Amino acid sequence: MKTKNKILLSMGISSMALLPVAAISCQNTKQNIDKDNIDKYFDYEHKDGIYYIKNIKNGVKLKKLIWNSPEQISFKKFENIEKLNTITEIELLKSNIIPEFAFKNFNSLKTVVANKVGLIGKNAFENTGQLVSLNVPNLKAIMEYAFKNSAIRKIDSPNLLEIKDGAFINSKISEINTNKLQKVGIQSFSGAKELKEINAPELKEMGASAFENATSMVKISMPQINSIGFYAFKNTKISEINTGLIQVVNSEMFSGTTLSKIVMPNVTEIRDGAFKENVSLKDVEMPKVKWIGIDSFAKTKFLNSIRNNDGISIYNNIVLDGKQAVGEITLPNVLTIAPEAFKNADKITKISLPNVINIGDHSFQNANHLTAILMPKITELGKSVFENTSITDLNTGLVESISTDSFNGMDKLLNLVVPNAVKVENSAFEKILNLETIELDNVLIVEDHAFNRVKKLKRVKLPKVKTIGKFAFAEAINLEIIEMPNVEEIGEKAFYKTNKLTEAKSNKLINLGSSAFEFNTNLKVVDFPNLITINSSTFKDCSSLTEANIQAVVTVKNQGFKNCSALTKLILPNLVTVGESAFENTEKLNTFEAPKLNSVGNNAFKNSGFIQSLIDKSSNKIAVVNGIILDISQATGEITLSSLTTVPDNLFKDNTKITSIKLPNVTEIGNSAFNGCTALAKISAPKLIKVGDFSFGKTKSLNTFEAPKLNEIGKNSFAGSLLQDNDENYAETGIFLINGILISYDAYGEINKVNEARVIADSLFEDDKDISEFVFSNVEIIGKNAFANSTLTKIEIPNVKHIKANAFKKTNIQFKTSVFPEGFTETDFNNVKKGIEWNKS
Repeated sequence: MKTKNKILLSMGISSMALLPVAAISCQNTKQNIDKDNIDKYFDYEHKDGIYYIKNIKNGVKLKKLIWNSPEQISFKKFENIEKLNTITEIELLKSNIIPEFAFKNFNSLKTVVANKVGLIGKNAFENTGQLVSLNVPNLKAIMEYAFKNSAIRKIDSPNLLEIKDGAFINSKISEINTNKLQKVGIQSFSGAKELKEINAPELKEMGASAFENATSMVKISMPQINSIGFYAFKNTKISEINTGLIQVVNSEMFSGTTLSKIVMPNVTEIRDGAFKENVSLKDVEMPKVKWIGIDSFAKTKFLNSIRNNDGISIYNNIVLDGKQAVGEITLPNVLTIAPEAFKNADKITKISLPNVINIGDHSFQNANHLTAILMPKITELGKSVFENTSITDLNTGLVESISTDSFNGMDKLLNLVVPNAVKVENSAFEKILNLETIELDNVLIVEDHAFNRVKKLKRVKLPKVKTIGKFAFAEAINLEIIEMPNVEEIGEKAFYKTNKLTEAKSNKLINLGSSAFEFNTNLKVVDFPNLITINSSTFKDCSSLTEANIQAVVTVKNQGFKNCSALTKLILPNLVTVGESAFENTEKLNTFEAPKLNSVGNNAFKNSGFIQSLIDKSSNKIAVVNGIILDISQATGEITLSSLTTVPDNLFKDNTKITSIKLPNVTEIGNSAFNGCTALAKISAPKLIKVGDFSFGKTKSLNTFEAPKLNEIGKNSFAGSLLQDNDENYAETGIFLINGILISYDAYGEINKVNEARVIADSLFEDDKDISEFVFSNVEIIGKNAFANSTLTKIEIPNVKHIKANAFKKTNIQFKTSVFPEGFTETDFNNVKKGIEWNKS
């Protein structure tokens, strides 16, 4: 006869060995299954305490599965789920968890009994199209999507505490015991269209969209609830609800329901669209509500039931809708204007709100005939409140913070008074294109871009402002007057290109950002007596500037006053440092007093009247102040510079009139310092130690060079110099040395010996592809990059003491065939090849 088997499985907790399993036949006989014969029934995998059934042996047909092990069972890895179509019942006698995906797509399953199960895992019964009953009396938690798309209708679980996100989404659940339920997750019952009623006396928290589109839902009781997410009951048929302890009604929570009456004794806030399109709603009791969001009661009977003779719907001193208002309106008792309350109210002309403290986002947007508003007690102003209105004058009352979007689209606004705000956020006024005057009576901070490109702004009062941010008034091209007596800090480009501003004053200014007043072509006077630093380009191109009271300034950075062509006089008793081009092109600056000045950057006074006055007084046409050479462009003849200790880069470059120079105290000459000085014949520098790259290149008349202490020479320092070309030794051997420093080498051979050399100049053989072996018996110093990227393979330097950075980088030099000083290791050699500097210890 054909037999239908009922099987009881029992498996150990962690071992791969199988414990007894019972197979119950249609005659109710038991057959024990152990580790020796289980393979006749199942293919399985035991992992992490779960028995994954992978296949049922051919010929085995089961109707009811009784699992008698505390370990978990799962069909997650079953290879052909259709083979399970005979199993309709499962009983779990000892398991306390149903693992995730355990019975997913188990389409023949109708009934599950699990007396000890306390948790059902994620997606455990997803797509179980015939499952109708689940008896789990000790169940405490149902995890995410556990019954998604399931046919489950009833769960008997009196101890259930939590239902996670999407647990019953699009299922056929119609009844569930929730007496102890405390938390319901996001979309838990979304689309559960057969669920009608839930009684949850201990429920405290409900996630967003929990019952959205559960279209048969008519009643829910939850007296202890204190948090409900948005869309929670959207498109249900709830007509009665107990909202318990909740204080906030979230967005579209009841949108599209059939509620006719709501009693919410504790609610203080209703968010956007909360009861939108709840067409039956007429009676509302919310005695504590303070804030109502956009369209919270749109298309409800309630909104019309509270509409007054002016066409305005007001509840609890909150204006919900005023779109039908006409002409001049006064609302003496209103405290709050809800978001978008008067949006598109194009027939309202003036409104008085003597007691309003809060106006929501877009409240008067597109009320294009509104010309005036009175709101003396306003403390909070939303975004784009007056966008596309005709308001020309505005007083912001008691508002303490002006946000970035507060005045968006106020194209008609000309005059603004902000009496109480202490802070103006980034770009707050940037879009008020026609604003002419503003008074910020209590503002302490004007943030970045606050008035950037407000091109019609003419006058600004900032009596208490301490900080003005970056680009705050940049390109406010018509700004004529700014009063800022207490400002302490002005940010980068704060007044960039404010072309009509003529005066800037503050006795308290300490910090002034780069380019703060750059391109202020009409600025005539600046008075900042306590300013310490003029940053880069601060007053660059202020071509009308004639007076600058900045006596405390210690530093003027690069281009600080460049192109200030009208500036005639500067007295800077504390000035120490001047950056590059700081006063370049200040042709009228004839008086410049800075007794403490000790550092000057390149071209600091180029084309300055001050420089020319110094040159005119000098016999050798050199501009010197405080021992600092400012300009040698017109220097001529024989020169002695006793105060100089360092010759900066490029200082005399391309000067064709100097013939002789004495530098009695100079120890270092910078890169290209005398490059191209074609008339220079003699140099005396008894203390000179170091010469930079290209320092005397192209000195075609140089025949005398006195520098007995010279010890370090840069790259191509004498290239194209007469001194090298006329050297007898160089002419005979191709080797040019000064003080034992090998400067030039044209004597190539298979093995090269230069016994006279004590120092090899920087970069001397860099990129040289014609060398292979060198012997330098007496060399002690090898300059940086001396042989870098050359074809050198072998070198003898037994007495070297210092190898500078990158001297042998990217060469094929061999350690074993070369000769190095005693104590020079192969590790040292490898480091040198990497470019690391070496000194003999």
